[in-house]
Amino acid sequence: MCRLGRIPDLADRHVIITGGSSGIGLALVRRVCGLGAKVSVVALDDEDLARLRASPPPGRHPSGRTPTST
Repeated sequence: MCRLGRIPDLADRHVIITGGSSGIGLALVRRVCGLGAKVSVVALDDEDLARLRASPPPGRHPSGRTPTST
């Protein structure tokens, strides 16, 4: 268990973040990428996700998808 305010070592761990193309989700993407995590982002907005891909945060670059329905 981690203490409040402390993030465990995420180097080379895989983190999946939903709603990661804006707001708190985007802040979390930037933070965990900076800590060396492999990040997958799920987002509803293609344009926001494209902006994230165009200017990735420092550290590892996130991969992302937008859900599709058939």
